[in-house]
Amino acid sequence: MQNDNDGKNKISQSQYHQSRYQISNNMHDLSHDLKAPLRTIQSFSNLLHSKISGQISERDLNYLDIIQKNSQTMTLLVDDFLRFIEVESTALVKEEFDLYEFISLLISEFDFDKKQCTLETNNNQKINVLLDKSLLRIALLAIIDNCMKFKSTERELKIKIVLAVSKDGTKIEIIDNGIGIATEYLDKVFKMFGQLDPDVQGTGIGLNLCQSVMSKHGATMFIKSQIEEGTTVMFNFHVDHII
Repeated sequence: MQNDNDGKNKISQSQYHQSRYQISNNMHDLSHDLKAPLRTIQSFSNLLHSKISGQISERDLNYLDIIQKNSQTMTLLVDDFLRFIEVESTALVKEEFDLYEFISLLISEFDFDKKQCTLETNNNQKINVLLDKSLLRIALLAIIDNCMKFKSTERELKIKIVLAVSKDGTKIEIIDNGIGIATEYLDKVFKMFGQLDPDVQGTGIGLNLCQSVMSKHGATMFIKSQIEEGTTVMFNFHVDHII
């Protein structure tokens, strides 16, 4: 009987992965189609800018800059919104993996030096968990991307990721030394398209996306921040996510 159940679980996992692969492909195709006219707008506005920059007023050139900037923002919106739809429409597929090793590999994908992004743990580095690896990757990438977008111009970017295991579960903390978020805005950061800084290129979808990933896991997410002191994002997974 146990073998039969194992076989069913393997089939189920295979079906889920196949379904996720199909969804990802569909989103990629849709993204390409939606961004095609935006690429045309950007291409021709760039061409027009280079050809007539010395023949028209600064005000008219500014209009072209606005067209370029908004087409770039729309491209980001398409990517982020389709990513959000992909997360929302994807069934949770949990697998066993070493969380420390997983995040170490994720950090290595960025062009960080050893001091810019560090990883710490209270559990002798090896932390076996049962989570959806693909969705967790999306959430962590969104947070690290925010750390880089909202870094301070007054100091070098520092990101510290802390993994802690206790009797209550597993906690991931992503701590940066960026510009921070004012207290009065902390309740707005999870709002869809809730971009707080118009000078930073982005869509405001990232934290909403992370919250969706945590909700699918039955986990919780918190943010604490202070202006010019940085931001800490916490993912709390229940004890049943630890192996």
